[in-house]
Amino acid sequence: QPQHKELLGQDLASRCEQSCIPLPSTSDGSESRAGGYRALSEEDIKKYILNHTKLCSVLGIDAQTDLARLQVVEVGDGNLNLVYIVSVTSENNEESKAVVIKQALPYVRCVGESWPLTLERAYFENAALVEHAKLVGTDRVPEVFHFDRQLALIGKCFIDLHVYILMT
Repeated sequence: QPQHKELLGQDLASRCEQSCIPLPSTSDGSESRAGGYRALSEEDIKKYILNHTKLCSVLGIDAQTDLARLQVVEVGDGNLNLVYIVSVTSENNEESKAVVIKQALPYVRCVGESWPLTLERAYFENAALVEHAKLVGTDRVPEVFHFDRQLALIGKCFIDLHVYILMT
């Protein structure tokens, strides 16, 4: 029996299980959901970037020719979201540009599908980031470049650790 049942009490755990919609597997092994949601892999993220003009523009790439220049690394802690840093190194290998792609999962990843979460939290996070940026500017809040409600995915500015430390 999963540990969270003991922590939550039987009533809440039962309700979570009853409301959980298991994710069917697609032919390529990725997870899909009604309405077009599916958790994206590193390769999926590359294709996704190339299909979205704004993200290509931010990274300074050409969607037709720059697939090989994209580097995608998952950096999330594995609890609630998939978090990727997508970077492109310049042709002279000196400067790189990067964005963060964050995708909400419909369950607590470290527990499994028996502990569902709503994907709508990505919508609210996006709305909060956009509103906060209006109030304090994108030098204090990561700029949102892209939001995909169907995939519960946010594309936002990558803030280097040394920049963050200097701001605090």
